[in-house]
Amino acid sequence: MDTDGGCATLPEVMAHLKRAHTLVAVDQVGRKLAERTLRATTEGHTDIAAWAAQWPTVLFAIEDCRHVSRRLEGDLLRAGHPVVRVTTQLMAGQRRSGRERGKSDPIDALAVARVALREPNLPIAHLDGPSREVKLVTCHS
Repeated sequence: MDTDGGCATLPEVMAHLKRAHTLVAVDQVGRKLAERTLRATTEGHTDIAAWAAQWPTVLFAIEDCRHVSRRLEGDLLRAGHPVVRVTTQLMAGQRRSGRERGKSDPIDALAVARVALREPNLPIAHLDGPSREVKLVTCHS
């Protein structure tokens, strides 16, 4: 991950909500830099990309809830942003080890961001290509 003045950025997008996404930007050691909650719509996803543009290097880490986060992931990928998937098991372990108690979207977003910093081999998201379209057509024929 590139750094800017010694501070890498990793906005994390918590995608388990149906109406909003909570983002937390962290530096290279996991300190929270900023937080934002935006609508879970295509327009909101555009706003997410605009918010993240304040940092020179951005990696989006999304809790792997593809049935909920598929549209967000696709919009970010189409906008040219790298996206990694954090399994719910990894996120839960990080959240349990955190100092803050309770469950909230900012706490969860921070946990996912810290997992993404710690785990170098997370699955990289990619857009579904023609093979997925063929699979969908043949499965529904």
